[in-house]
Amino acid sequence: IEDTRESPALEVVNRLNSEGKYNIFVSEPNVDELTANKLIDGLNKKIHITSYNQAVEEANIIALLVPHKEFLNLDKKVFKNKIVIDPNGVL
Repeated sequence: IEDTRESPALEVVNRLNSEGKYNIFVSEPNVDELTANKLIDGLNKKIHITSYNQAVEEANIIALLVPHKEFLNLDKKVFKNKIVIDPNGVL
């Protein structure tokens, strides 16, 4: 679904970005990179629109904010030694 106007995940990314001290890796399987870049306020070098695999590899903290079907069968081993925030019970 490409309509992300009311996405809580978008609000989280923008709030973290406003802090100016985090590198943020965003993986959104249902929105192309160009659209994602337009949606994120003040896109800067600290926000990376990337694949799920790269995001998990690079991140220390992983927040699964939307229960996309692409995230439901994730290999749970990749989350070892990571802090995981999963409010929707994806894992």
